[in-house]
Amino acid sequence: MTHNPVFAIMDRAQALAASGADVISLAVGEPDAPTAEFVVAAAVRAARDPRNHHYGQAAGLRGLRETVAGRLARQTGLGWPADDVHITLGAKHALFLALHAVIGAGEAVIVTKPGWPGHRAAVEATNGQVRYAATDAADGHRVTASALDAARAPDVRAVIIANPGNPTGTAYGAGAWAEIAAWAARRDVWLITDDVYSSFVYDKPYVPALRAAPQLQERCIIIDSVSKAYGMTGWRVGWLAGPASVVDAATKMTASTVTHRSWCCITDSVMHHQSKLTRPFRARRIAHRHAGGKGRADGHVACDPRHP
Repeated sequence: MTHNPVFAIMDRAQALAASGADVISLAVGEPDAPTAEFVVAAAVRAARDPRNHHYGQAAGLRGLRETVAGRLARQTGLGWPADDVHITLGAKHALFLALHAVIGAGEAVIVTKPGWPGHRAAVEATNGQVRYAATDAADGHRVTASALDAARAPDVRAVIIANPGNPTGTAYGAGAWAEIAAWAARRDVWLITDDVYSSFVYDKPYVPALRAAPQLQERCIIIDSVSKAYGMTGWRVGWLAGPASVVDAATKMTASTVTHRSWCCITDSVMHHQSKLTRPFRARRIAHRHAGGKGRADGHVACDPRHP
């Protein structure tokens, strides 16, 4: 298994900074604002509650699973029971558990290129083989059925697609998802969607895969977390959602390896306040575009390293 280059860059940047170098690291996707105060206050209250000082369920706290299930029902328009949600230690943990549930050793998973290195790393961590589906800037770096077919082999069991893409920012609409869903059904391949950046779709409504292709619900696994949209990268809270067989396999793996008490502060009220946390990013983007792609909301030039 190869080392994730994102963390290799981050480690190198930290080492240089420790030696006195003036370093700006662009390695990891970190919001440049702290976790919202009302979230921190809720966490403090939860930490002081003796009921939260004990082991939690392997699949995650029931209340948090119900909160996530409600969010998924609103996003997809489908009924979503809490039993079809598994809380994880961030999105990478969710990817690992999802892949462990649907592929065997040596079987292959398609990832898009360019794409986040963590997708490849998760496949390798589960002893899978990586196959790349190339995308083209002319198509907005959206993966197509023909590109998936070009990457496919008999041992391919799943495809991972980020929506929006990282680092491309590519968002998938209903038409694109319908094409991908038809391909996945025809080839009997699992669709794993990485929705971690779903709150950062600005120009049009965000379209989840299952909103466009609900018929794929029994062959689709959703990966998400609070890291980006809520400025909580260090809190390590994510989830996978999918068919009961996948959640059951994830729960068994978690019970045998690492169990944790999920953050009880993440409630419906926190989920509904998401716009408070993403609104500044939207404002910056608008200012940037109005300035011809070079300006920023604070009046500085975007590429000026003196103004992070």
